Amino acid sequence: MRMMNILKPIALDVIRCVSQLFDHYLYAVYTFFRRNNMYESSGLGLISSRLRTTLNRIQESLIQMARSASPPSFLTLTISGGNERKEKVPSPHLSQLVVLTASETLYSLAQRVVATESLVFLAEQFESLQSHLDTMMPAAKKPFLQQFWSLRKPICWVVAAKALDYEQMLLLMAAVKWDIREIMSQHNVYVDVLLKEFEEFNKRLGDVSRHVRVPLLVSNVLWEHCIRLANRTLVEGYGNVKKCSTEGRALMQLDFQQFLMKLEKLTGMRLSVHNMCTSVCLSHKEYSMKQLANLVHMCLSSHINKKARHKLLAAIDDIDRPKR
Repeated sequence: MRMMNILKPIALDVIRCVSQLFDHYLYAVYTFFRRNNMYESSGLGLISSRLRTTLNRIQESLIQMARSASPPSFLTLTISGGNERKEKVPSPHLSQLVVLTASETLYSLAQRVVATESLVFLAEQFESLQSHLDTMMPAAKKPFLQQFWSLRKPICWVVAAKALDYEQMLLLMAAVKWDIREIMSQHNVYVDVLLKEFEEFNKRLGDVSRHVRVPLLVSNVLWEHCIRLANRTLVEGYGNVKKCSTEGRALMQLDFQQFLMKLEKLTGMRLSVHNMCTSVCLSHKEYSMKQLANLVHMCLSSHINKKARHKLLAAIDDIDRPKR
């Protein structure tokens, strides 16, 4: 900052180089901990369009992607048609000491926390200097200070998506007999298995926290993602049911209430009991229209009249129409 004040003719170059360092660090964190995640193609946990645009800009302007026969140097200079010199560096590589596949470390959660929180800290420092930098920064560069807040959630999403065995839940739910003829007083075993998964996740999160402090905000994001994925799994499991009686629908409600009640005790979070078939499903666009329609037929058919059922199905169809 002192150099920028004293040597004002190079102030813009200093800001540009510092912003490139930040851009490279942002790109490295994303490349190491988020890119090529299998859940991205499913439409779950996607990064914001704004952040995606930023990452694409960094890759195009700063990262040397093309392979050459000779070993790449650290800095590659390219000359554009307008004789403008652009500096590019090789794509970053993650240290072999960081193992992203170990479930006992929650898939290197400690390293993810250090990377994302240091990135947030740097962004905060830039923001605190913004009023001063504004006097020396070109207008086209100013937006970079507000680009980076949405990387924490997608990186945490990768951990949450792997931390629990959601596929096992679907298999256990598929094995349940839902066309029963009597009211059950005991919930199904898949609820206990799912809660056991949450308990194990809580234990591993505690183990990581003893080595690297996990900020409360990060912890809350992780729990939010896990609960959201668990709810999605339950909705998908209920939506896949082909035969279900009124007593079976009552059992679904019992299972879900038991799940929420025990999860509240485990997390200390207040979880609202909501209507899974309407407010939850319709507010989460990742659910397929087939799942939503099945839930209407299987879980609401005895609770709403034919006209209301057709109205709800029409609303679901309206949501799906723009995708066709």
